[in-house]
Amino acid sequence: MGEGHAWHVEMMVGGHLVVVVGDGLYLEEVGKGGGGGGREVIAGCFSQMMYLGLSLGASFKASMVWNPILEKVERRLAGWKKLYLSKGGRGYNATSYGEVWEDGYTHHLVSWDTVCSPIAHGGLGVRKVEVFNRALLGKWLWKFGREETNLWRWVIVAKYGCEWGGWMSGNPRGTHGCSLWKGILSRWDIFHHHVKLVAGLGSRTLFWHDHWCGDIPLKVRFPVLFSCSSSQSASVASCLYSSNDGAGRSWNITFIRDFNDWEIEEVLAFFTFIHANVPTTLDPDSLSWKLRLHGKFDVKSFYHALAGHSAISFPWRAIWRVKAPRRVSFFLWSAAWGKILTCDNLMRHGFNLASWCCMCQNAGETGPHLLIHCGMASDLWHLVLRSFGVLWVFPNNIADLLFGCGKETEFPIEPELTLELMMAANYLHT
Repeated sequence: MGEGHAWHVEMMVGGHLVVVVGDGLYLEEVGKGGGGGGREVIAGCFSQMMYLGLSLGASFKASMVWNPILEKVERRLAGWKKLYLSKGGRGYNATSYGEVWEDGYTHHLVSWDTVCSPIAHGGLGVRKVEVFNRALLGKWLWKFGREETNLWRWVIVAKYGCEWGGWMSGNPRGTHGCSLWKGILSRWDIFHHHVKLVAGLGSRTLFWHDHWCGDIPLKVRFPVLFSCSSSQSASVASCLYSSNDGAGRSWNITFIRDFNDWEIEEVLAFFTFIHANVPTTLDPDSLSWKLRLHGKFDVKSFYHALAGHSAISFPWRAIWRVKAPRRVSFFLWSAAWGKILTCDNLMRHGFNLASWCCMCQNAGETGPHLLIHCGMASDLWHLVLRSFGVLWVFPNNIADLLFGCGKETEFPIEPELTLELMMAANYLHT
C-alpha cells in the first residue's frame, strides 16, 4: 500500500494466527485492537482477531467477551442432560442449580468428595476443577524440562533464568508480569516427586540430589556417605570414569575421610547399589514420569496423584458394567450408598414423617428394606430364584448383594437381572 498506510499479513502456523504488521500499525496497537475489543483498524475497517474463542486484547472483565463461551458450554450441557437425565431429573437439576446460585440451601444426599472419587472407588469420576487445573498446569513443567529448543521456553529462561540442569526455571520475583508462570512454578515441589531423571551422559543430573537412581535421592538413602562426600554437588558425569580400552564406564567417587569399622557395611551397600545402576547409554539426560510404565507424562495420572483418593471396596462392576440405562445404574449407585429418598433419609434431612413401609406395614422404610426385605420385594426375589431351583439367604444391605453378582461368584442371577428385580421392587412401592 502507499506511504502512511498500514498493511498486514495473516498466516496460520501450527494452529496459531501469526500477524505480520507493516508501517503505520505497531504490535501494541494490534493487541489493543486499534479501536479496542481485540480489533485491528485497517483502512477505517475493523478486523476481529480471535484466539481460543476469545477476542485477542479484549478486557477479561467485559461480559461480552465471555458470553459466547457461556453459550457454548450451555449447548454442550444440554446434550449431556438429554443423554443421562430423565425429564424429572432435568427439572430437579435446573431447580437445584438455581438454588445454589441464589445462595439457597438444598439437601445433598451424597457428599461432593464421594462424587469426585473414581468410579472404581465408589464415585462418579467427576473431576474437581481446581485440582484438574493444577494437573493441566503440570504439563508445562513437564514440557519445560524436555522442549529445550521451543521459543516459549527461551522467553521464560531469558526472563527468569534457569536452575542447574535446565529442568526448571528460576524463581520469578516481583509483582508485575510474572503471576502466570509463578503460579505454574509453585507446583514444582509436588510435581518433582513424581518425576525421575534418566541419566545418559549425566551432565544434567546431580549425583546426590536428583531422583535418578531408585525412588529416593542418594543423599537420603546414604546420609553418612553424603556427609563425607568431597563434592556434594557433583553431577553424574563428573563421577563417572571412561576407560580407554572400551570397557565402559565406572564410578569414581571420592570422600574427605576414611571410614570407620561400623560404617563399612553402609559403604559396601552404597557401592553395590551404584554399580548396579551405571548409565548404559550416552544419550542426553531426560525426564521420566513415574506414575506411568511408559514414562510419559499424562494429566490423568497427575490428577489422581493430586486428588489423593483413598481406595475403598465398592461393587462398581455390578453397577456400571452392565447393559442397563445410565439412569438405572445411577439409581443403583445411590442405593448402594444408602442414599435414595426413603423415609429414613428424608427424616435425617429434617422432614417430619412416619418412617413406615406403606406396603408391608411391618418395618421402617429404608433402602435395604425397600429393595430386598419388604414382603412384596422378597416374594419377587424368591419367585425368580425358585425358577432357577435355588434357595438364597440375602445379605443385610444392597452393597453386599451387588458384591455377590457376576459370573465369578456363586450368585445364580446375572447383574442385569438383579437391576431389573430391584427396579421392579421399587416400582411396587410407588
